[in-house]
Amino acid sequence: MKNAKKSFLKEVWDIALPVSLQSVLQFALSMIDQIMVGQLGETVIASVGLGSRLSFIFLVAIIGLANGAGVFVAQFWGRNEKEKISYLLGDLFKIGFLVTIIGVGISVAFPHQILSMFSEDPEVIKLGGLYQQIIAIGFPAALLSASYSASLRSIGQANLVLRISLIKIVVNTVLNYVLIFGVGFIPEMGMEGAVWATVVAMWLEAIILYILVRYKQFPGDIKWKHLVHFDKDMLLPLISISAPLVLGEISWAMGETGYSMIYGRMGTVDIAAMTITIPLQVLFFGFFTGLASAAAILIGYELGQNNFRKAKLYGNKFTINTFLVGIGMAVFIALLSPLYIRLYEVSPAVSELTQILCWIFAFLFPIKMTNYITAAGVLRSGGDTKFTTSLGLFSTWLFSIPLGVVAAFYFDLPIYWVYVVVSIEEYLRLSVYIWRKNTGKWARNLVKK
Repeated sequence: MKNAKKSFLKEVWDIALPVSLQSVLQFALSMIDQIMVGQLGETVIASVGLGSRLSFIFLVAIIGLANGAGVFVAQFWGRNEKEKISYLLGDLFKIGFLVTIIGVGISVAFPHQILSMFSEDPEVIKLGGLYQQIIAIGFPAALLSASYSASLRSIGQANLVLRISLIKIVVNTVLNYVLIFGVGFIPEMGMEGAVWATVVAMWLEAIILYILVRYKQFPGDIKWKHLVHFDKDMLLPLISISAPLVLGEISWAMGETGYSMIYGRMGTVDIAAMTITIPLQVLFFGFFTGLASAAAILIGYELGQNNFRKAKLYGNKFTINTFLVGIGMAVFIALLSPLYIRLYEVSPAVSELTQILCWIFAFLFPIKMTNYITAAGVLRSGGDTKFTTSLGLFSTWLFSIPLGVVAAFYFDLPIYWVYVVVSIEEYLRLSVYIWRKNTGKWARNLVKK
């Protein structure tokens, strides 16, 4: 038993650590971005927070597609069917290209119209629209990076993905400082400079990943034959698993956007306070993306070999350990947040609101992360995406959003109470996710012949 436990922890650590480090560093970069932009004032902070909403929806759709493909990659890898991984990614690129075209088109053509639904401040709408138009240039790069990264992680190359991400983070951070504040002959560009730095870093990461996968001939090396190939026996299962997953990711992102619409309509001070909390939230969330990837890969590998009992055992371990680790991190968030807020040049009213929101987030953190790992790691590994998507749609759109609207505009509650009200659905999800995991119906081999 001791050896089995050590083996499990080693496997989790080997996969989760690189992915978690990559996510934490990426989110740390977002925090640095936010802090640099935060020196430009509350209006700019609110503009970036709202301007990133549409790109956020697109990016999670792309990540959802890539994660759906990653479920199959892990199981193909468990069966040692390497060539099928390249065909699978070819199908992923074909579907992702259509999503990318839609995302770029909407972002370039209608940014101001969309942002006017979030805020009534004309300056916020103007700056946020500019942000959205520029960031759309990086959407194709996001498709390439998400696809290659998901594939490489699923075949045990998480460390390689981490190293490339480090390069991206360094380049983005340096460019941020240079373009936001101006250095030497380079003029000060403010918020616009921050967006261009992000776009350059996104394309750099995508190009490096493409070159390395092609040069080292990893499974997932896409050639022309993989792009023009059409096999309904592979494409349809991918769509069957990925479509609910993408719908779920978009629903979640649009739900977050819906919350932003509520907060934005409450005032610029409120949306600025909520925007400041986001980098801190995603920084700690980043650690658990590694655990989710480890769960999906390790459990998916076992399912691909029909080791169902072991897969279910792994699922139980991931859920329990996530809750325990989440409690420890929640305490750390509560202690760290006052120091984090001092990094921003904002009014006392914004600082006070931000602190309250951070404490509420810390209280909710263990539940939120347990839900995330159970859905995105355990249930997803067996392709149980229709169930997770259905639950997400119900809890967000029929429960959380309506309660948030009523709390904000009917009862006129402060933003921190609105945040509490919209978060009640996390407890609903937890009970249902645990029930679903315990039934064992999610544990399926998706690539069996």
